[in-house]
Amino acid sequence: MGLSGMKFEYIGYGSEHRILLLHVKNEEFCLECMKGDEIYEIDVTKNVDGFCQSLQEIHIDKWNCRHFEGFVSLFPGFSWNLSVTTSEIHVACDGRDIFPPNWSEFCDLLHRLGLSELKDSFF
Repeated sequence: MGLSGMKFEYIGYGSEHRILLLHVKNEEFCLECMKGDEIYEIDVTKNVDGFCQSLQEIHIDKWNCRHFEGFVSLFPGFSWNLSVTTSEIHVACDGRDIFPPNWSEFCDLLHRLGLSELKDSFF
């Protein structure tokens, strides 16, 4: 099972903007994390297989082609979009003001993938 692509973009109220991008080069996997003006790169090669397996276990495929939206408000708090492609899964989804019900499980997987190496919290 292989991870071939991942992108997460978060746009918060005001100027808060975060992006995660997966780069694959010569069979090495790099997670590029952009938070405001700061950019970090993390080698996640050793964690990719476990990440892919765990994506199936949390049934992230149920998020595909879904839009998750909170209560209608005059000034939305945040919006986001996510795409993940493995040899077994393709997910493209987005949302406004809420995340999918098992979002915290997905965040835990991202931390195990390599986000825990950031000096500042991404989420």
